[in-house]
Amino acid sequence: MRQELVFIGQNLDETKMREALDDCLLSEAELLEGMETWQQLPDPFPAWE
Repeated sequence: MRQELVFIGQNLDETKMREALDDCLLSEAELLEGMETWQQLPDPFPAWE
């Protein structure tokens, strides 16, 4: 299975975008801790109304 994100625009900084996306990933240690631990991680997004 494969998923792709496509960004289209002018003057996009590929390096910065890759770094920002990579920062969203779980570390190997976090991944091994499992879903219960993941649910305790802080949510970086504001609550939806």
